[in-house]
Amino acid sequence: MEPDTLKLIAHHNYYIQIETTANIPPIHLLSYTIPPLKPLSTYEVPLYIALSLKNSNMCKIKLPSSLSLPHLLSTLQFEISNTSEYSTLHPYFFETAYTIITNSYNVGHENSSTEEFRESKSYSNNNSSNSNNGLNTNISNNGLNTNISNNHTNNYNNNHTSNISNITTHYLYKLVLDIKDIRFSKTYNGIHQIDTNSLNLNNLTIFEFNEIKHLLLSNMEIAKRIKGSSRVSINRGMVKGVVVKGSSKGVIIKGYDLVLDKGNALRVTIGNDLVLDKGNDVRVIILRI
Repeated sequence: MEPDTLKLIAHHNYYIQIETTANIPPIHLLSYTIPPLKPLSTYEVPLYIALSLKNSNMCKIKLPSSLSLPHLLSTLQFEISNTSEYSTLHPYFFETAYTIITNSYNVGHENSSTEEFRESKSYSNNNSSNSNNGLNTNISNNGLNTNISNNHTNNYNNNHTSNISNITTHYLYKLVLDIKDIRFSKTYNGIHQIDTNSLNLNNLTIFEFNEIKHLLLSNMEIAKRIKGSSRVSINRGMVKGVVVKGSSKGVIIKGYDLVLDKGNALRVTIGNDLVLDKGNDVRVIILRI
């Protein structure tokens, strides 16, 4: 599914609270009708309706608690501390986060209390001094080097005082991106280290599933093609006697810098992750998962 399509679906299925500022007549949708909305009242409507009303100066969008500063920091801490688990997020969390943060009127204001602000700042200070569980953490050891930088924490501590209103949309969205990077790194590690016929990925959002789907399906298809028809013998990082027929066939080799020797007709040296095409009848694919 294309990202734009996924975002469109998210905007139709994500319901968000608004505070109306005018009398709004009934809104007729395909599946139902939103009744008349009175001013100075709170309602839940689809995100795309909320954006349309906001652009017409007929409502204000409230930042949901799931995107508040304390909640984002708590989620980030959970993701860092639990390398084999995912926190529970809204199914359309990543598709809608930036739009909601940049269009909500109460970012850093009514949505947070002074106590929450001080607590979250204390959290940031603790993580800055903790090298094992802090934000400067390498989740991946297999080629995907996800560095969650301390820069946003340091900037936050240096540039923000007890004034809650100084919490910016940029800082909140930076936390969202950090959460996204850590979760993807854990997913990538799980796929890389898988040695069974199944992979358990609880609490993945639709966005994350869509990201890894193509990687999983393409590798599964290649593995299915060669299973039972090719035998690979590994000796000191070398693979010999691999028979590849047809331009659509492939061989998956994991974790080696390899030499492939196919008779006297072809000798290919592989140093890194490459895709080589020799002739019209042979295609050798090296994938590092």
